[in-house]
Amino acid sequence: MPIHTEQKQLVLAVGFLLFLSACRENASKLSPEPKVKAATTIVSPVKDSATTNPAQTAIASVEEAAFASLRTPHYELKIFKAIPFVPKQTETDEMRLKPGFQYLVLDLSVQNIGREKSLDMGQVLLSASLRDKRGRSYPLNAMAMAAFTLDNPDPQHQAQYNAIWGKLQPGEVYRAKAIGFEVPVDQKTFTLSLHIDDNSMPQNKRQEVKFSLE
Repeated sequence: MPIHTEQKQLVLAVGFLLFLSACRENASKLSPEPKVKAATTIVSPVKDSATTNPAQTAIASVEEAAFASLRTPHYELKIFKAIPFVPKQTETDEMRLKPGFQYLVLDLSVQNIGREKSLDMGQVLLSASLRDKRGRSYPLNAMAMAAFTLDNPDPQHQAQYNAIWGKLQPGEVYRAKAIGFEVPVDQKTFTLSLHIDDNSMPQNKRQEVKFSLE
């Protein structure tokens, strides 16, 4: 079966992010730990960001007002920020933008509002696409997230990102900068379209929400 362009991009982006993670891990192992004198003051331990429960972080962050949202019988999605940017650095040819285009990353939350079964939100997010006022469609672009992560490293983001792309149990809610697209610089109004559930069939019904960068 041929690999679709967006699926190929996703594989490349995931591989690139794993490569970056491995490089950072190796660098930390090679760097000698500084010697620190014993302190007399006792402080409370701080949890490492990797071990922090992402659900606890999300509950606090989703209380912020969203500027757009959509709701299906299975999940509720809220958009808090739409972040247009041009990468500061492009590590691969796949990250280079077409002339007149920019990346657009969405900071969003999702909640499984069903009562009985888990929801594979990764399948839902893979169906994401944008449409501009002229009717032109833009598919999910994994390189947008790879470029954003490279320009804006944030260890605390990874747990939320992994969770939002995983299976959500009833009631679970997560927030992260989760999906990205490559869109024209001169377009400011878009419609986000997603499958209403985690059924990956092409004929699955879709739900839409309109938002603007202005």
